[in-house]
Amino acid sequence: MELRTETDILVPQLWQEGRPRGAEWGVTAPGTMVVSPDRRRCGFRFVTEGYMGEGRYREWVVVDGVPSQECGPGSARWPIVFSPDSSRVAYAANPRDRLGYAMAIDGAWHTHRGPIGPYVFSNDSRRFAYGVTGRDQAVIVDGSTIEVIGDPYQVCLSPGGASVAFSLRRGRGFVVVKDGVEWEPYTDIQQMQYGPTGDRLVVVARRGREWHVVVDGVALPGGDRIGHLCFSQTGNSMAYAARRGNGWCVVVDGKPGREHAGVSDVQFLPGTDTVAYAATERRGFLSRTTSVVIGGVAVSEHKRLYCFQFLPDGRRYWLWCNTGHFLYADGLPLKKLPYADGPPLKKLPVEGLSRPVFSPDGQHFAYIRRVEMPPLSAYQLVVDGERGVFLTGSPLPSGSQFAFVGSKSIELCTQPSGGLLRMRIALEEETA
Repeated sequence: MELRTETDILVPQLWQEGRPRGAEWGVTAPGTMVVSPDRRRCGFRFVTEGYMGEGRYREWVVVDGVPSQECGPGSARWPIVFSPDSSRVAYAANPRDRLGYAMAIDGAWHTHRGPIGPYVFSNDSRRFAYGVTGRDQAVIVDGSTIEVIGDPYQVCLSPGGASVAFSLRRGRGFVVVKDGVEWEPYTDIQQMQYGPTGDRLVVVARRGREWHVVVDGVALPGGDRIGHLCFSQTGNSMAYAARRGNGWCVVVDGKPGREHAGVSDVQFLPGTDTVAYAATERRGFLSRTTSVVIGGVAVSEHKRLYCFQFLPDGRRYWLWCNTGHFLYADGLPLKKLPYADGPPLKKLPVEGLSRPVFSPDGQHFAYIRRVEMPPLSAYQLVVDGERGVFLTGSPLPSGSQFAFVGSKSIELCTQPSGGLLRMRIALEEETA
């Protein structure tokens, strides 16, 4: 197999064309580069040298090479957000030429007296909602204002956008409001989201010292900690891990399972309502083993299991244990996967890059590893554990920027100093 690479420049390393007046000595603000889900659009914050502590500070938001109105100091704390279909973009800012705060939606600025809170697009990209804190406490959905008592903390739109929910910071606690109906107050809120079908609002909240998963206002079994909340692709089932005392259990549709010393990688098999997870058991004072549990049955046991994930076919799964990387099916190893020059990074502050990404047909996999070349280091994309392509710059801090497009090509975005590139790696069969 041969790897053919094509590179497109989304943002030049020295962005010049379209620069506003007075920004001749500007730089791209670190950590602000964002790419749309389809990897065709990008946005970033551009600041003058005053950002480094010298001279007058000036800032703009640049989307697709076009700068916005000039922003005031402190605007970089708000993220640039693209809609799921990549057609829309939104960001918040401090306007330079007037008092207050602004929410920019598709280039149109809407000003408020209070700071902008959370903002989100619906999954069909048609609706947009955001919160306003401080003097103008409100939640605004497609231009319609909902006055509230308390600062908006989270805003959530159901799939399709038919239902609106948000949480408010009120006094020392929080309240959740769904379609105008206020729930009981909570001490803290960790997570809030709708299920895939949009008919259930799920909130991970704490009341007193105990955390619960609350579904439409009804608290399910909880514990000292809650994690790994997930839904089946059908939307019929929900699972999460709960810690109780010194043990963990997996709760499926409100029913707790057996207790384990530890639980990780809770997931549903693709296209089914069957739950799988990694369970750690104590074997003596210092010895522990970890098993893959599918549908409540332990199918394979390992001395040390780092992580695992199912392939799109819902039958095979990739597993990383102390003896290497394997492809399993029905609890039995099919083959050991090759990894060039050692495994990928176990811990990398970039989502999705510590695990391989599989093609839709499950025939190919790829991962990114860091190659140390003192005094420098570089990143390399490795396909099927055998062939590698060195990347220009470092990967963006988002796993969504690294994906198979079909089964024969990979797209990812990398960030050389001050710029942005889109790379396509085509997988071609070798010819004699």
